[in-house]
Amino acid sequence: MYLKQIKGLYKVNFTEHPVVELKGPEHKEWLYTISSQAFAKDRPNICSNAFLKADGGLIAAFMQASFNDKTYLFLNPYNKDQALEHLDFCHFGEDLEFTLLEGGYQRWFVDAQEHLVENHMEEGFIVFSYPGLKGCEVFTLKDLDLDLPEKNFADLRFRFFQQGVPISGLDISVDNMILEGPFDDYVTDEKGCYPGQETIAKVYTYGRKAKSFYRAQIEKIPENTAITCNEAKCGDLVSYFDYNQKHWAWLRISNAFVKKWQQGEPLVLGEENLKLIDMTKHQ
Repeated sequence: MYLKQIKGLYKVNFTEHPVVELKGPEHKEWLYTISSQAFAKDRPNICSNAFLKADGGLIAAFMQASFNDKTYLFLNPYNKDQALEHLDFCHFGEDLEFTLLEGGYQRWFVDAQEHLVENHMEEGFIVFSYPGLKGCEVFTLKDLDLDLPEKNFADLRFRFFQQGVPISGLDISVDNMILEGPFDDYVTDEKGCYPGQETIAKVYTYGRKAKSFYRAQIEKIPENTAITCNEAKCGDLVSYFDYNQKHWAWLRISNAFVKKWQQGEPLVLGEENLKLIDMTKHQ
């Protein structure tokens, strides 16, 4: 089988892998108007995409693929409800249908340096390079027994963290403008008239954003999640998780104060001076 030929492939166990099926004669046009991405000319049936609030807040980021006059949205357990609410709110027309499929999908990852974008929906799966991550993901609509290694969600979450990608609905949410995270591949500046477009256009036009997502290993989980610099609040602890007996944190911090931190002024969370990870991603 083709998938067995991909080096380093392993399955990730979630409690749920939700997938939404869209169909109807104009469902692609409708999806185009309510989401932030358009299909690239060199891969017209597969892309990364997002639903946004009017202020650019991230409702859900996801992968999508089209096949046989249908489009599939590959969600995760943490953004499923928000995505379905957005679809329901924007729904119009009797000829347009969206359905949460029973059974969902299987999710596989490749840690190798391969970067593939291939639509094999006729066989029940797609191979997709996840923006920001090394390697690629495989989404399968069929229950495949490939007798390959399995990892749990904790392994996956740390993998995303190491490569600087917050998980939609878990680490980054509607309270965060999508471009505060590394989600440039989920939006396009080549179309307009979708929710959040004006905010995205301003970022692209003026080339700046007030806050960004950063990472740190922290010693303690503080009661007060505010981050300060010289007693002035400049950010917040957004989320954290434990892995290998350590605390790993996603932080949302004013970029102006991060520049001060780079010049030697401390960023403080609780009583701890923060040390941000891999600042090259933000330079």
